[in-house]
Amino acid sequence: MNLYDTSEIFELLKEGKYVSGYVLDLTIYEFANVVWKNVLRKRLDKNAGLDLLRLFLEQDIEIIRVDPEDGKGILSLAIEKGLTAYDAAYLFYARKYGLNLKTRDKKLSRVWEEYGDT
Repeated sequence: MNLYDTSEIFELLKEGKYVSGYVLDLTIYEFANVVWKNVLRKRLDKNAGLDLLRLFLEQDIEIIRVDPEDGKGILSLAIEKGLTAYDAAYLFYARKYGLNLKTRDKKLSRVWEEYGDT
């Protein structure tokens, strides 16, 4: 099963694809922020942005809640791998639950290839 980060799910939905799998609870805020940024930069109009958010909410996704108890592990991973805490959270939970991380972020993808298989 897959854990999708925001970059992956945003592009899949723009491509008209259906998503089934897991996201982190922070993904909805990240997704809304990406839509907002695309509307501001006039890459999407407001209605298209709202449609993408609606599509996101209609997908067959399960939400993994970020547990405050995992904060130390996430921060340690972020520092060790040179990632943001957001990106490290995806790595942490993909590994914790044995999920395949799906991302379009090149740095996160490279780190996942190294970290995810160990």
